[in-house]
Amino acid sequence: MQESWARVSLRVSLDVLSLGDVEGILGRSTDLDAKGRPGVNWWKVDFYGEGYESLDSQLDLLAETIQMYRSGLIDLGRRAIDINVLIGWEPRRGQDSVGFDANLIAGLAEIGGRIILDTVTDDCEHVCE
Repeated sequence: MQESWARVSLRVSLDVLSLGDVEGILGRSTDLDAKGRPGVNWWKVDFYGEGYESLDSQLDLLAETIQMYRSGLIDLGRRAIDINVLIGWEPRRGQDSVGFDANLIAGLAEIGGRIILDTVTDDCEHVCE
């Protein structure tokens, strides 16, 4: 059984650099939101799609993307305020962990990226309102 949903996004902050700057350095356009607009605060690549791939497959795609755009991401890591990976997922019942491949960790370390975990659960062992 796979997660109910999982979303992984690689993001570069637009606090210092413009969207055009980041796209120029990477040679890749940002992914657009559901309304077809670029983000205001982030250049991003979303690894989930209409099929809502599993968390593991999205993390594999993330690692491949970091390697593919490695030199540009290293440059951005020196210039941008923040590069991060936003990971949101709804774990299977009883599962409250995720594993990260050594290649992904090494790639994130090389570009100065950090991981942000956003876990959603429907576990009401406490008082739910």
